[in-house]
Amino acid sequence: MGTGVTAVLFAAWANMGMLPAITRPLSRIMLILTLALAIVVVGLLTARLVTHRAVVRNELSHPVMGAMHVTLGGALLVPAVALGRAGEGWIPQSVSYPIIYALTAAGGAITVVIGWIFLTTMFRRGDVPIGQVTGAWFIPPVLTVVIPLALAPTFSSGDRLSQELIWVSWAALGMGSMLYLGLTAVLVYRHVVAPLPPGVLAPTLIIGMGPAGLIGLDALVLAPGSGAWPFSVALWGFGLWWAIAAVIVIRKGYATRPFGLPAWAYTFPYGAWAVSGIVIGDAVGSGVIFWVSTVAGMGMLIVWGWVAWRTLNGVITGQIWVG
Repeated sequence: MGTGVTAVLFAAWANMGMLPAITRPLSRIMLILTLALAIVVVGLLTARLVTHRAVVRNELSHPVMGAMHVTLGGALLVPAVALGRAGEGWIPQSVSYPIIYALTAAGGAITVVIGWIFLTTMFRRGDVPIGQVTGAWFIPPVLTVVIPLALAPTFSSGDRLSQELIWVSWAALGMGSMLYLGLTAVLVYRHVVAPLPPGVLAPTLIIGMGPAGLIGLDALVLAPGSGAWPFSVALWGFGLWWAIAAVIVIRKGYATRPFGLPAWAYTFPYGAWAVSGIVIGDAVGSGVIFWVSTVAGMGMLIVWGWVAWRTLNGVITGQIWVG
């Protein structure tokens, strides 16, 4: 997911004329890497789901581990977005659209169903320790609001299917945005009354910024010319507040932050918010929003490189699986 958003980031810059001779080839390189990684990740996660069903069932009922299983849907949805954006003008629509439809259908179904399973399990329990509620609970809504962005390139076809997919996208936006608002209140309360999550889960504090940007971007994509831009800018602004607050808490609240796979939470939400701001800033003619988001996007590339390098090194040494 973090790799996929880099492809979209480079594509956004290329489409706006920012060093297109460099950014467009980079977007395509990252698209290829994204699709390759998606095949590997989805294959491994599916194999684990099939061969360790009892373990997965137990994890889905765990307040911390359960929400992370929704990332299986994200491993399909984010490549669909990257294909539609970075593949535009490069991969024929006759090839890309069927793949986008398939990835979005599978990824959307997985996201919604696993999100239902996890959250309704938590609701039925009624005894979840507040300290075990983490930013990972934002994963179901953040990936649900990715669905409209994955389908958006296909809306222009104007046929009956595209019209139906617009309504499907609105429904997905409603699911994700309302859930995000509710969980935001829960997470704010949790962090006021309970100790911080363990250091390895510190990156989950960042996740809340992602949906803010994406919901605002969805509004622009689904209702162009409708005057939705104030709402989009407002949500982007909340994402900025959340990002700064999360960084302060992470820096001041943790003496040590062990590296682990949850560190990828630093990349996708951050990148999604930056891309949203770049598009929103350009759409409303705000140089401040555009350039703040562009600088943030450059920072995200540094973060992505750091996380990717640490992950690769951890896989080679085996340390990534410790703990």
